[in-house]
Amino acid sequence: MNRSKKIIIYALAYSIALVLFIFMCHRLFDFYSETEILEHPSVEYNSFVNIWKHNTQNFISYMLVFPIYPVLILMDFIGSAMPIVASIEINGVSKTLIALLPHGIIEIPNFILYSFLSGEMFLIFWRTRNLSIFNEIKKRRYYYLISYLLLIVAAAVEGMVTPIILKQIN
Repeated sequence: MNRSKKIIIYALAYSIALVLFIFMCHRLFDFYSETEILEHPSVEYNSFVNIWKHNTQNFISYMLVFPIYPVLILMDFIGSAMPIVASIEINGVSKTLIALLPHGIIEIPNFILYSFLSGEMFLIFWRTRNLSIFNEIKKRRYYYLISYLLLIVAAAVEGMVTPIILKQIN
């Protein structure tokens, strides 16, 4: 099976698993509180930088710590699902989607791409048990480069565009 088909299958499986995880979190946890999750962050360069740093750490983890890929995926499901569920319960579905869509359109497919690459590295590593796997990363360097550039764009949108949209709807 070629890589494109594998990525599509992975993206579908990932999306279904994340949605199921969000529903599970919704059933198991009560996040309702008087605190509003979707605050009005100021549109600042610092917001972009903080988001970029966080997303870069995640990206590097997937790229270099691929032997524990299942742990990384689980942590990301938790880290993604819990705030989404909390925001839906507190702010409603519409506001949550409005807050997620501008950067999520870029960030979620990109996350699927680089987590897929990490999954490939995970499988190759555990099959070969060889640290020369870094040659495999090198073969995929253009995918990683494109993915990282998309990460920067998504961080800029999340840090500088989403706050403007949230101010408009509140």
